[in-house]
Amino acid sequence: MTLDQIHNTILGCQDCELRGGCISPVPGSGPAHSTVMAIGEGPGAKEDELGIPFSGESGKMLRKMIADSGIPEPFYTNIVKCRPPGNRDPKPGEINACLHYLDEQIEAVQPSVIITVGRYAMAQFLPDESIMRARGTPRIVHGRVILPIIHTAAALRRPELVPLIAGDLRLVARLLGTPIKPAQVAKLTML
Repeated sequence: MTLDQIHNTILGCQDCELRGGCISPVPGSGPAHSTVMAIGEGPGAKEDELGIPFSGESGKMLRKMIADSGIPEPFYTNIVKCRPPGNRDPKPGEINACLHYLDEQIEAVQPSVIITVGRYAMAQFLPDESIMRARGTPRIVHGRVILPIIHTAAALRRPELVPLIAGDLRLVARLLGTPIKPAQVAKLTML
């Protein structure tokens, strides 16, 4: 399936209660065949309004930090594609309803490195880890390099986290040279 086909399917999705409370699903944005994918938790208010992931205040911070780190333009997406009410954490059923879209996006983009932004994105790959212990430590999961980072929303509240995130992102250039073949049929599972 192409990213355009996945995008259109997501826009028509009615698989969970989140669709009824958002302006529109936020499928993802970025190059169709990027070497890097950044995965967050879910759209916030600005993302819901614009239809573009990581376009709110913390998203702009992440995009700037990624650009400053010399990382090639990533494909940006989220675990859930519709904004949870009041920016609450996504519920397990909502994550489960969207997870196949993320599988399809990973399959279409074929990133070499996946940056998981925050604990909910990380938990889909590393379910038994703490974000503070796992951050900045690359792992191979389903044949892909996964790099967990602290969510930039946390850095907005705690500026002392900015150097940690920036340092973790600087690892991506080295990780892009890691000789790992992506798995062709690896699927995420609901945790």
